[in-house]
Amino acid sequence: LQSWRTPFLEAVSFHFSAGFFSLRGLGRQHQELRINGVKMNAVENGIAPWAQWGGLNDITNRVQLNQHGLVPFGNYLGGVLGSTELFIRPPNFRRGLKISQAAANRTYRLRSMISYHSGTGKQGWAISSLLSYRVGGQGFHEGTSYRAYGGLVSIEKVWQKKHSCWLTVWYCPLTRGRNAPMTEEVATLKPQSYNPYWGIDRGRIRNSRMQRVNIPHFIFNHQHRISANAKLLISLAYQNGEEGNSRLLYTGVRPVGNHYIGGGSNPDPIYYQRLPSFYLRDINILDVSGAYWAQRNLLENGQMNWSSMRLANESIADGSSRYAVYEDVKKTKNSSLVLQLFADPSVSTSWNTTIEYSRFSSRYFAKPTDLLGGTHLWDIDPYAASPQAQYNNTLADTPQVGLGDPFRYHYTLQGQTFQSSSQWLTRGRLGHLFIGGSYGFRLVQRDGIFQNGGFPNQSHGLGPLVRFNHWRVKLGGEIALSNRLRLNLYGGYFEKPPSLRVLYPNPRESHEIIKQPKVETTQALEGSFLWASDSVGIDITAYWVRRFNQNNLSFYFADGVGGDQAFFIQEVLRGITTQHQGVELGGRFSFAEALDLKIAIAYGTHQYANAPEVHLYTEPTIAAKEKGFDQGYKALGMSNLTGYFLGSGPQQAYAFGVHYNDPNYWRMAFTGTYMSHAYIQPNPLRRTASFRFDALGNPLHQLDESIYSKLIKQERFPAYFLLNASGGKSWKIKRHYLGFFISVQNILNNVVKTGGFEQGRNANYPKALKDHQREFPLFGSKYWWGRGTTFFFSTYFRF
Repeated sequence: LQSWRTPFLEAVSFHFSAGFFSLRGLGRQHQELRINGVKMNAVENGIAPWAQWGGLNDITNRVQLNQHGLVPFGNYLGGVLGSTELFIRPPNFRRGLKISQAAANRTYRLRSMISYHSGTGKQGWAISSLLSYRVGGQGFHEGTSYRAYGGLVSIEKVWQKKHSCWLTVWYCPLTRGRNAPMTEEVATLKPQSYNPYWGIDRGRIRNSRMQRVNIPHFIFNHQHRISANAKLLISLAYQNGEEGNSRLLYTGVRPVGNHYIGGGSNPDPIYYQRLPSFYLRDINILDVSGAYWAQRNLLENGQMNWSSMRLANESIADGSSRYAVYEDVKKTKNSSLVLQLFADPSVSTSWNTTIEYSRFSSRYFAKPTDLLGGTHLWDIDPYAASPQAQYNNTLADTPQVGLGDPFRYHYTLQGQTFQSSSQWLTRGRLGHLFIGGSYGFRLVQRDGIFQNGGFPNQSHGLGPLVRFNHWRVKLGGEIALSNRLRLNLYGGYFEKPPSLRVLYPNPRESHEIIKQPKVETTQALEGSFLWASDSVGIDITAYWVRRFNQNNLSFYFADGVGGDQAFFIQEVLRGITTQHQGVELGGRFSFAEALDLKIAIAYGTHQYANAPEVHLYTEPTIAAKEKGFDQGYKALGMSNLTGYFLGSGPQQAYAFGVHYNDPNYWRMAFTGTYMSHAYIQPNPLRRTASFRFDALGNPLHQLDESIYSKLIKQERFPAYFLLNASGGKSWKIKRHYLGFFISVQNILNNVVKTGGFEQGRNANYPKALKDHQREFPLFGSKYWWGRGTTFFFSTYFRF
């Protein structure tokens, strides 16, 4: 969405993004996004959920106000990466009707869109509206079906020129299939488009991992023009809807006497026990025949076997489902009030203040959506260590559940946020000065609806009320050395409460929060050199960012924690410090009236700067206590991650493009992109002292350090080159306009790794070493692979 600003941001949006490049090595939670004054970043993880307004391109792409980094541009203080505002208001759009049709092979296949803008009439009324539809049996990856609708209406009334009111409503329901990361072993046997999540169910392709978004939004705005130099904007927002993510359950049980028995095998076609490497895991007992048939099955099929799961359920006489599809649901209800005062005390000075308050409540639960031929499920944890702990809800009259009934977990996270911010800017002949700051707080509390048998005293009712205060400040200035040359320097200090996803390590079963939570703090500096003329434009920015008190949460099955024992754990990496530094360069060179050369370079180093603490959480069982867990908690000490690189995409990226814009309204461009220095996300537990224990839980004193160093060496992905092309043409037919646009990415169809992570299954040195020495480890790293050649084509008619 920032592509139209500079050659550098254009490259980030259209070219670097194919490699999951992250600006300055920072996540999307560091860029603030607002629609009509209301902050849209989710409280749960700090990320703006773009899927909730997808398909509204002809509106959202035309009302953007962007601020990159610490530069004071726009109406808000923003985050470390700046801010983006979408100001949707009917008079902001060109009057008329537009119809467009697109085709692609990335996420969807077809997109239809129609939009209408009336302009402001004599009575002060104006309306903007849009409808869209996106659909596809699959995108680039197999089995990733896509169906989405989009609708928006904005109606405005102008009252006596000083008052304007408008209501904006949009609703973009979406259902889409997901694809999976793969190990190196699977990637050598299957094509780049392979996706193990789907299979044929009753003659139709069915994906077991479906995402569903169903959240309508309402925003009411009132703008009061107080004077020629001041205005007040009031924004009221409300949203109430739900999101869901489906997955397979294969641990269904049934009662036999006083016990529950059953469960099935993992149906994942790339589960480690279904791969050839599993049959060759022991060099002394090689099952070559088993490996051959496993490889042949993966090559010839490798998809979900829905029929076998249905047959397994039909064999159970009482209707209990061993296999089922369920959905993790999040029901959201949020409301916000934002007051913004804008003033220009003088021709050279501007000032604005924002006060905002919001209430949020999100209810989380799982529900069965397809019992695959069965009639019910038993809400029982078959891995529980005690009879009481096996009940996910001890308050229920019966653990038997049917379609749509909440099961496994059920709780809410609710709270309030407040923030007040101001910024002041003064301009002069030689440049400008800027300062801005904010104060805010967040209150959050968990309310358990279920009482979990494993955490009977920590799961039901209201948990502790948690409060975080936070501050932010930005300041800096710009010097104009001439009409063409400018220099600027900005600095900032940011505090941010930990996201709810990290604050509660196990919210599905417990009120417990992480130990001694702190606000995350960020210190940032950036300086820029800008040169602009009719034929040359160069923008060079150097940045330095240091972040403190970060936390990260991971869930996985760890085999060998404290010895030869396996637990399902929540791993909290606490107190992370990272350092981000580098240079961004964008350049435009016009060699002829219609020919431009554009370059973009991102050269950065983004690393862990300390050894953070590793905390583990699990169910408080007798076995866990014997392995050093105290009430389900165990501190493993420091993880030696200092100097490791962040797994946030390529840290070096280069783009060179040739753009031709003909006076007869047609254009074309070719861009080559080279990306390198991307690293795998390291597993923290492997870098702790407790990892260097044997199967009995005793420290290994005679460990070969050279072998250990190879085991924990961070993998760096191979560099790669991508070639992209785009073009378009437009015609004016009397008072109407017709045009088309086409782009093709990765023309050379290169196969590239774009990201990945180390699996943490082998939780001690002997297990990890044994697995590492295999040709294809059973629990090797998993990777995300980039798309092959993809295209996007769009044509439109505007009248």
